[in-house]
Amino acid sequence: MSGASKWRYAVYAMPAVTAVEATLGLFLVAVVARTGVSLAALAVLAAPFLLAALVVRLLLPIAIRADARAVYETTDGAFDGEVYAMAAVPGIFVPVVDSFIALRYLQRSRRALDNYEE
Repeated sequence: MSGASKWRYAVYAMPAVTAVEATLGLFLVAVVARTGVSLAALAVLAAPFLLAALVVRLLLPIAIRADARAVYETTDGAFDGEVYAMAAVPGIFVPVVDSFIALRYLQRSRRALDNYEE
């Protein structure tokens, strides 16, 4: 993909991480409701994924900023994605919002790169 940086993969990961988090959460609630197993015991099993999700969530603003800089340079300033990086900071604390920001950023930056290549 011309003009995009390797950081774009971290941006792509955010919606996938949110989907897996939601699925894991529903699974844990179903197991607790069905078997009566302690939620704390199941949370220990989910801890490695939750830690990985936290890392992706914390890296999202950095990844968007780094990739936005690459897109900005490639498009000669036609796309400025800094606003998406700033919007992703509060998304660290609001899990679904960060995925919407990531998807919107990916859509807009891809459009800017496609328009530049034409």
